Amino acid sequence: MYFYRGLGLSGQYVHMDQRVRPAATGAASRFSIDVPFEGYYAQATYLLTGEERTTYSQAVVPLRPFDPRLGLAGTGAREVVGRVSRLQVGDVVFAPGAARLADPAAVSNEATEMALGFNWYLNKWVRTQFNWEHAWFGRPVRLGPGPRGLYREHDTLQARLQFIC
Repeated sequence: MYFYRGLGLSGQYVHMDQRVRPAATGAASRFSIDVPFEGYYAQATYLLTGEERTTYSQAVVPLRPFDPRLGLAGTGAREVVGRVSRLQVGDVVFAPGAARLADPAAVSNEATEMALGFNWYLNKWVRTQFNWEHAWFGRPVRLGPGPRGLYREHDTLQARLQFIC
């Protein structure tokens, strides 16, 4: 992580191999497979209104807390956010027979996601968050019924109101 005034940057790469058993009992319990996981994320944030922080867990305290009586003099803190992330699980999860962990007709073993967001800190205790997320899947995933329920891409709009204690 890196912070400079209102700018925050963070990222992470992960590679992991996990030994998995498809079933806890029965004939399949003899089998175990090693499943590789690989992924990363990169994120950038910028506080547009002059606030500073040194970690993402630090509370953002607006220089001019929201107060509708003050007009533009009390607008709170505003922040833009961008993130990209990716996760890929080894094809071994689709192995046929007792070792099969996932159905290739319904799920994907890889996904990439990009998010753009806007945070509005009204004061030290209240934050609103607005995000648009776009995801790409390595193979179609089932997100609804019938043949039109398979998607290679998916968009999400999210809004959140958070009270911080």
